[in-house]
Amino acid sequence: MIIPRAASRWATSFPKFSDPRVRLFQGWFHETLPLYTTSPHEALVINIDCDLYSSTSFVLNHFREAMPIGTWLYFDEFGSWDHECRAFRDFLAENRNEV
Repeated sequence: MIIPRAASRWATSFPKFSDPRVRLFQGWFHETLPLYTTSPHEALVINIDCDLYSSTSFVLNHFREAMPIGTWLYFDEFGSWDHECRAFRDFLAENRNEV
C-alpha cells in the first residue's frame, strides 16, 4: 500500500547520486527489477528491504543466478517470521542444491 502523501513526497525528493556504482530505480519490485541487470561479480552485497513475503521472494528469485558463492544478504525486517524470514527459508528450501 502506498500512502499518497508519502508517495508524492518521494517522487519529488528522489535521491541523486554522482557515484556511477549507485543506481536507484523508482517503482514496484516486479516492475523495476527486470530492468536491472548485473554483470558477474566475485561477491555481492544485496540489501533486501522488502518487508513483505511476496516482494522478498521476488527479489531473491530475481537475483538467484547472479549470486556467487559468498554473497551477503542483508534483510532489514528478518525478525518478522511471516515475511522476509519465511521468504528466505522457502527460497533455501526450493534452491537447496544450488545455493
